[in-house]
Amino acid sequence: MSSTESTYREILGQEIFVDVRRLRDLARHGVPPSLRDEVWKYLLAVLKPDKSEEYSQLRSVQKEYDSLRVLNESTRQSAFRDFDELKGVKQHFKTAKEGAEYLNLREKVANVVSAICQQPAGVQYSRSLVPLVVPFCLTMRLEADAYYSSFALLRLAGERCIEREGLLEEFSQFLTLFRVMFPDLNEWFDTEMISPNEWALSWFQTLLARELTPDLTQRLWDTYFAGPDGLKLHTFVCLSVVQVLEDSLLQMDREDILLVLHNLPRISVDELIIRARNLKADCASRSLYPFRT
Repeated sequence: MSSTESTYREILGQEIFVDVRRLRDLARHGVPPSLRDEVWKYLLAVLKPDKSEEYSQLRSVQKEYDSLRVLNESTRQSAFRDFDELKGVKQHFKTAKEGAEYLNLREKVANVVSAICQQPAGVQYSRSLVPLVVPFCLTMRLEADAYYSSFALLRLAGERCIEREGLLEEFSQFLTLFRVMFPDLNEWFDTEMISPNEWALSWFQTLLARELTPDLTQRLWDTYFAGPDGLKLHTFVCLSVVQVLEDSLLQMDREDILLVLHNLPRISVDELIIRARNLKADCASRSLYPFRT
């Protein structure tokens, strides 16, 4: 066991109170996969740090989910269809889509998405929901935990996951910075008649969960859930992806560009986060950020 993992276990193993602040300091640098289930629930406030009533809280969560869980077959079929289009998931399993683990995850995702959409406070189904739910269904052993964690993310993300006309504010800000910071690539995209809506909009609606493999998404979300910037760092993570790929994209035509942007290559998430923070600082020094509204 690594020293970092032992520190996680020390924090999580406290009998009375989990120090979430200390947990955040660790988690922003990445959570061991074996502990991510429990850690994410504390970071997203699905579990309370006071452990004196932990057992009753867990039972209450499961009981409440059982009462809320309403499966709509139409929604489930839509979720199945959109799940099967996620190339990153197939790459994760590296097996035929009929494999047992794949089918179990597919069923779990469809159930959680259906439950989210059936609740009074739920959201209308959109194809963006499925990739947002997948990392939780992979991380959480229990379907109820995946449901409540997904809902916690939707609250944090606001309208990002909801299909609607027009551009999201963050998306518009990203496009402004993209054009300023990558003028050659912006011009090349115009030449190849590539609209930002064809690639970048999904990056914001799904927090890159559609474009990255699940393990890379999980590592990225560790930082989003734990870091001081939270989801506000996402704009600069997207810019850092562009920065890493810029030279290659300038050598491609429209078809290949969209193929890469829809299915991102394996990139070091730690490197992306470092680049993102540097880009944010650079934008601030050039008075491009914070954005004025």
